Amino acid sequence: MDQANRAMTVIAGSTPFALGPWLNPANGLRTGEAPPAQFDPARMETVLGTGWLAERRSRYRIDYGQQQIRLRLGSQLDCRIDADGQWLALDDARCASVEALLGPPLLLALARRGIHALHASAVISPGGQSALISAPSGSGKSTLARVAEEQGWQRLADDLSPLDQQGQLRPRFPQLKLGPHPKLLPQSVPLQRLILLRRAAVTTCRPLSTTEVARALLAATVGARMYSAAMQREHFLWATEMARQLGDGQSAELTLAEDPQDPGRAARRGLAQLLEAWQ
Repeated sequence: MDQANRAMTVIAGSTPFALGPWLNPANGLRTGEAPPAQFDPARMETVLGTGWLAERRSRYRIDYGQQQIRLRLGSQLDCRIDADGQWLALDDARCASVEALLGPPLLLALARRGIHALHASAVISPGGQSALISAPSGSGKSTLARVAEEQGWQRLADDLSPLDQQGQLRPRFPQLKLGPHPKLLPQSVPLQRLILLRRAAVTTCRPLSTTEVARALLAATVGARMYSAAMQREHFLWATEMARQLGDGQSAELTLAEDPQDPGRAARRGLAQLLEAWQ
């Protein structure tokens, strides 16, 4: 089993009860014993910033050492992450919420394994084409995914879609919206297309260029501001390679008309246009 497929060890000696359901191998997480702290001050980069977590704005500090990474998120989280993303240790599990565990530390650990989480839904069309649906918040991404499911598409992910270096979607990522126990989902699915969702007066569908796909992937990556300089470079190269695979007309910008009385109507029309373009 390669590094990206291994279950991640989450170390939390006094795990809050609410975290229990997510800590199971089906979610790619298992429990273990805490390793000793190892930091090399001569090989350290620090990233500072602020972000939203559970509707609270918090300051974070991330120290990138050669062997381990330490992440502190306000008063909500203090944890260490293996430099290769193989384990995550909660040094003070008493203050860790479910949102904190499934947020920045897990995203960083995945990124260290070459898996970037995208703010996107993931679906498979009735014809078997797998696709990401990426859009700004409030653009109807979840509505489109729900309508697609009603039209016979399979929904793989609702809000976060991890994508590895080989272009494989990882739909078992634990998500609060979908609950702690994943449905009967495959461990990985090769990504074939990207749908960039927009809103306008008329429903239209047009192909995306390779450059547009790369920009969309970079913009949709969750937590990229927390990456070290080396991780930023790797992220750019990853998005460029993914764009080569998903560009040249395979991906599309889908613009849905505003329809307050029946939001699903424009989604159904858009899906019909997509399927016609993919034939």
